[in-house]
Amino acid sequence: MKTNQRSFQTLLHLMLLISLVFSAFQTVNINAVHAQAADTITINRNTTYQTIWGFGGSATWVMEDLLTSFTAQRRAELMDLLFGTTGSNAGISLVRLEMMAYNRGQIPPVEWNVSPSAGAFATFMPGPGQYDWDTDHGQRWMAAEAKLRAPDVHYLITPWSAPGWMKTNNSALNGGHLKGDMYDDLAVYFKSYVQQYRDVYGIDIRWATIQNEPSLATSYASNQYTGAEMSTAIIAVADALHSLNPPVMVGAPDDPTRNMSATFYNGISSTAKSKLDFVSTHEYGGANGALNGFGKPVLNTEVWSERFDGYEDYSVNDALRWAGDMHGALQRGEPGWMYWWLLEPMTKNTAEGLISLKQDGTYTANRRLYAMGQYSRWMRLGDLRIQATSTNGNLKVSAAKDASGRAAIVVINSTNGAISSNVAGLEKSKLE
Repeated sequence: MKTNQRSFQTLLHLMLLISLVFSAFQTVNINAVHAQAADTITINRNTTYQTIWGFGGSATWVMEDLLTSFTAQRRAELMDLLFGTTGSNAGISLVRLEMMAYNRGQIPPVEWNVSPSAGAFATFMPGPGQYDWDTDHGQRWMAAEAKLRAPDVHYLITPWSAPGWMKTNNSALNGGHLKGDMYDDLAVYFKSYVQQYRDVYGIDIRWATIQNEPSLATSYASNQYTGAEMSTAIIAVADALHSLNPPVMVGAPDDPTRNMSATFYNGISSTAKSKLDFVSTHEYGGANGALNGFGKPVLNTEVWSERFDGYEDYSVNDALRWAGDMHGALQRGEPGWMYWWLLEPMTKNTAEGLISLKQDGTYTANRRLYAMGQYSRWMRLGDLRIQATSTNGNLKVSAAKDASGRAAIVVINSTNGAISSNVAGLEKSKLE
């Protein structure tokens, strides 16, 4: 087993939660006050921007892989790596849950190594007014383990499809649209899920998106919407989820690229837009500002390497690429950022996850996990991004402060050499 835990080093982790990411194992030597260095990073706690939601990725059915095929020791190690907030653990704070849509015993037509008898894929609502909560054991187990390590992990929920009985093709597979008389049922579906997962399982669901990639029909779970259909769904679901205490924030459209999401969003009615709390998207094709002019928070909920550029990369450069995307999201005023899988299934070998599960019961923690950890460990839900600038353009600086005013700084060194920098705006007497 290899975990690549030495991928990133932290020079001043203990001082004001200063966290550093760097290129090719090169460093940023930081002098807190009055030291001699050519460059200066300036922190201004009084200039604030967006509220942080968090950083993380998707759980999905893969957690059933972990629960049924790995030893208790390995499971504990993986939960520590993902959610632990000490040592070299990543401290993931934002998790996307899949609302399972399949009929009990139905196996999706993909090379997945999960027994359908375990209920990994089964919908909790197999028919109108019917409820079966003997399902989704993997995600529920993961949430309980995460809570043991960090009580402030929060959740976003997304359906890849509504249950087949709600759809025109009577199947969770191969696209299909919601039947015209099923929008109220869809709202009940969302509300019932949140109430059960919050009140019974103790899973803190804060956000929901209406549909995963609504423009696509795929052989696995998928559900297509037109702009008019999405508008009707948003109104019904948002009214249901906003009535909860606390209300759940609702987002859409979650299409594969930012440009596709922008086009889809423009086809949504003004009434539906007024109900949306944020604009959700995937980031295949790269990050841009196509969604940042709509006057709502923007959240990328999914992206991974192979679909992005056709190859997989386990290197430090790959980790820095994703660190740059997280930095870019913050600079655009976005509240967080999400990768695709937290754990890649053991039948895959494409490093689609922050950690890759292996069929021999081992795993590889990819360097991108540690890049995300620099943000997720130190910028938590409710923190405020604050102004951070550098006189050296090779240093990309992000900063946030918590409710007590304590600052966290993440610095990316985009060169192949060490850089020394002063930091202005810190109080030496308050360094820990």
